[in-house]
Amino acid sequence: MKKLYFLATTLIYCGSAISQTEPTVLEKDFQKAVLPLNIKPAISKSTERSLGTKYWIDPVEAIMTTNGIDLTGSTSAPSQDAYLSGIFQDSTVTLSSSSGTTSAINSILLGSVFDPKSPFLDPSGNFIPLLSSSEAYSIDSLQIIGSYVKINPNVTDTLYTWLVWGDTANTAVFTKKATNLVWVAPISTWRTNVIGAKINGAVAAAGNKVSPAAPASNSILIKHVLGPDDEASSAGFSKVISIALPTIADIPAGNIVSCFYTFVPGSAYLAGDCAYSFTGAPVSQTINGFAGLVWNQSFPVLAALSDLQNQQVDAGGYNMGASYDKKQRHSISTSATSSKLRMNGNLYSSPLIYYSFYSNSSVGIHDINSNFSLSQNTPNPFTNQTKINYQIKTPAKNIALEIYNIAGVKMFEKTQTNLNAGNYSVHVNDVNFSAGIYFYSLIVDGNKTTKKMIVTN
Repeated sequence: MKKLYFLATTLIYCGSAISQTEPTVLEKDFQKAVLPLNIKPAISKSTERSLGTKYWIDPVEAIMTTNGIDLTGSTSAPSQDAYLSGIFQDSTVTLSSSSGTTSAINSILLGSVFDPKSPFLDPSGNFIPLLSSSEAYSIDSLQIIGSYVKINPNVTDTLYTWLVWGDTANTAVFTKKATNLVWVAPISTWRTNVIGAKINGAVAAAGNKVSPAAPASNSILIKHVLGPDDEASSAGFSKVISIALPTIADIPAGNIVSCFYTFVPGSAYLAGDCAYSFTGAPVSQTINGFAGLVWNQSFPVLAALSDLQNQQVDAGGYNMGASYDKKQRHSISTSATSSKLRMNGNLYSSPLIYYSFYSNSSVGIHDINSNFSLSQNTPNPFTNQTKINYQIKTPAKNIALEIYNIAGVKMFEKTQTNLNAGNYSVHVNDVNFSAGIYFYSLIVDGNKTTKKMIVTN
């Protein structure tokens, strides 16, 4: 984690659009968010089990870290910071912010999508997938970072947390939508589709009636009773909430996972009750409430879709945030009560959710590429020419060096065949690349490793 304190600044939380004609929902608060000291790093290897490779990972933060996205709050470049966003299954309750505004809580579900096959999660910076598409894995616990503020000590509240999984083609669990049907530029140029989990829900469905549409074989519900250890010291302060799965989830090879959660109060409440109130807000909190910690773009400030920057883009997988809000619920007719609605994939914001997962083999995919290595290009950054060195440790039949832009479009390729062990170089001269981040991959007899390069004007 790059810092423990995030400066007070405007949060503009955008709900996922489901059509080009639907306006983006904006919410604001000005509260300083304080992270707990025992938060996990974005991705860390653990030896808690002897079952093979084991990691704690927040997939969205890992992408930002690997891609070099600024997390320091600098105003000289696009950046991400963590903010508190109120969450409640009934959107008639309110959040009161230190900016002097009080508004209905928008978020009904917050979640993320985790794809360990993506090369963008590699903590070594070599862009090697954590797991191969043929390797199964398991998840045994989760961590949600949030702020639970309890007003009535006699009420027992619950976090409903779901874990669902399936192949991206499994339409019972996930759906995909082309970005050019949902988003305007620049988002529509980032990747070809977005993916989100399917949920059940309808207009006026109160309480915990919004839930996954995944079959029981692909879903686990954890009803985590919020206790004293989960309570924040006050509004604006967050805690690590550890959630052990009742049974270990064994995920088939090639599957992705989505975790999402909501706050379910243990007492009756009335429309207009304040479920979360920051210091200096005009209205005091009247019922128990919960705010999730959410990564969000802090600069440039999101005044319109055109302000969104090229961040958290995973061209090699499906990692991203996910959300479901009141706007989506109330756009569905009453007759659609049994319909499977879509929890939209979100390219620019995500709650802090850590997955504890481990592979089912004793050898992780990080160990399979020992027969070759790829060096960082020099110079880097560069303007119109650079050199890439690599080493072949055993004879290889098919070798390719490829360069891709951030959208996954191939910009350069050089192939060779039947190379002996040795050191090799590829000179990339007089390239006409636009300024930005690019990725170059060395593929040797089907095995692949990737690094990042930067082009400047």
